[in-house]
Amino acid sequence: MNTAGARFLLACALASAIGANASPNLCGADEQDWPAERVRFGQAPIDSRVAADRPAGKHGFLEARGESFAFADGTPARFFGVNVVAGAIFRSTDEEIDRHAERIARLGFNLVRLHHHDSSGWVRDSLIAPGETSRGIAPAALAKLDRWFARLRDQGVYVWLDLHTGRPFRAGDEIPGFGEVDGTKLRSGGTGQGFSYVNPRLEELILEFAVALLTHRNPWTKLRYVDDPALALVLITNENDLVSHFGNRLSAREHPWHRARLLALAAVFAARTGADIRQLEQTWAPGPARLFLAQIERDWAQRVRLRLRSAGLRVPITLTSFWSKESFAALAALGAEDFVDVHAYGSGLPLRADPRVRGGFIARIAAGQVAGRPLTVSEWNLAEPPQERRFDTPMWLAGVASLQGWDALVLYAYAQRALQKPGASSSYLSAGDPSIIALAPAAALAYRRGDISAAKRRFVVRLSRRDAFESDRRPEGSPAISTLVERSRVSVELPETSELPWAARAAISTDETVSDLDASFVPADAQRVSSDSGELQRDFSLGIAVIDTARTQAASGEIAHQQLRLSGVRIEARNHAAVAFSSLDGLPLERSRRVLVTVAARSCAVNGSAQRFRSEPVRGSAVLRGGFARVLTPLAPDGERGATIILARVGGASRLDLDFGSHWALIEPTASQSPAQ
Repeated sequence: MNTAGARFLLACALASAIGANASPNLCGADEQDWPAERVRFGQAPIDSRVAADRPAGKHGFLEARGESFAFADGTPARFFGVNVVAGAIFRSTDEEIDRHAERIARLGFNLVRLHHHDSSGWVRDSLIAPGETSRGIAPAALAKLDRWFARLRDQGVYVWLDLHTGRPFRAGDEIPGFGEVDGTKLRSGGTGQGFSYVNPRLEELILEFAVALLTHRNPWTKLRYVDDPALALVLITNENDLVSHFGNRLSAREHPWHRARLLALAAVFAARTGADIRQLEQTWAPGPARLFLAQIERDWAQRVRLRLRSAGLRVPITLTSFWSKESFAALAALGAEDFVDVHAYGSGLPLRADPRVRGGFIARIAAGQVAGRPLTVSEWNLAEPPQERRFDTPMWLAGVASLQGWDALVLYAYAQRALQKPGASSSYLSAGDPSIIALAPAAALAYRRGDISAAKRRFVVRLSRRDAFESDRRPEGSPAISTLVERSRVSVELPETSELPWAARAAISTDETVSDLDASFVPADAQRVSSDSGELQRDFSLGIAVIDTARTQAASGEIAHQQLRLSGVRIEARNHAAVAFSSLDGLPLERSRRVLVTVAARSCAVNGSAQRFRSEPVRGSAVLRGGFARVLTPLAPDGERGATIILARVGGASRLDLDFGSHWALIEPTASQSPAQ
């Protein structure tokens, strides 16, 4: 989920480590005056559900069409989602599952990735039943998964399923070379990462489980998962690759059984390509080994895909994710899939990052946009420890994703422990975190509704053979990508190679081809970067990001004591925050008769709780243009309306105090204003 060298070690231990220890970002003496529980676990302030989109699946199965998704009836598809993980799936009560499925939809999310469903160790319950083998599926756990699926489906929320994540293989599985895979000897828990690509028995076991799960009939829906169009996307194996992470396991001399399999495949590849087999063994080194490992990944994906399709799976499939500071070589096999998925975690102050110097996590996402393929981000967040300014990111990421035309943003994570008792707060448990979840409705509206225009110009970064395979070049250190991503649409194109003939370039139109990864598209003396649509601007010298469209206008970051003049709103805050205005009736803000105002600043966990937070009030004022008198009504966390406030009129506009006692408020016409006025 994040970090580089040690990231794969966290894949099986993340939640338990976080939940067992005291969380950072606790409320201290300075925060005791902040109001508590302005976000309440299990409740939502507004209802973002769209009746016409319920139940999920009513538009038919999802399809990959060029660089976008669409449903079978032609309806375009764009997903704003969350991860529901491990114990949150299996240890939540039925009542909590029902309540949170509805809350997730009300908050604006339309996709849930059900993740770590096969993990154990740190996950007390999972789909993998106890025993000598890992082949049994636990009936009680499966019943919980079925309920989540059905309840989300009813609410208009689609489901993403991974088929292999943290399953610990066991001695009774009769795996050749099991001593090399055994979790008691590997710190990653014996999940088969890396080994699965060359061990036929591991492949067979992974497929056996996948087919059994996908062809299982959900008693709530009366449909097998493969026959239910509410299943949107499938990832074969989570964070499991050879090119950047686990290839060295296969070449290690302490793993002789798997090393022999690798060398046998190397001999075949060398015979076909003329490569030096000694170089193919150097799985840690840039060069021929990268091409060889990409070929193994592709061959494995093709075999698995064929089996899944024969089992009836119709929705888009991808192999694994582009994650943890991988080099561009990882895109070879991923770019041949139905879509490319990315995991990206920010750190520090992303809005302060100079794109000419540091690309950050948004540049990593952009690098995953392989020309001709849809792009999903099945994990995004800010890394541990919880960043004070978490409110900086949601609106800006939704803006950049819209500019780029990315197809899914999925927050990691909504929850990963039982919802009735979720444990300590963390960066990866956002369901009760005001700095993140309070902004979800506004970000979802902007992104899903298409309020932010796609970029006007298209650039294709054409990687050389050296950039892609003969170096460790990464997106974060590639100014061409990091300086384009907030300006114009950018895609990446891999080089044609005789060794990988299947990695063909897609035929797409482009305004400009870029071959120099060190080229900068932000002038040397610039302090800000602006989209070519004119709707997004980030001043990295100040750490402020602005979205200015007809229906969504927002500012995030270090906005204290700045006069931010947008086309329909003027914002003057006295502390750093995120402030968003969203039209709820589809009209431009100055004519809208129902506007959602969202404010969020810092927050801290009360006694480390994942459910109870204190929220820093957003102090300051805003002026909303419009030719009619308006009132403001604060919304409680459950959507109940507070006392109505008549807004003062200032030169044909309405002035409001941003400290209105909630994260959300509605602005509507006064009772004297008729709809026609």
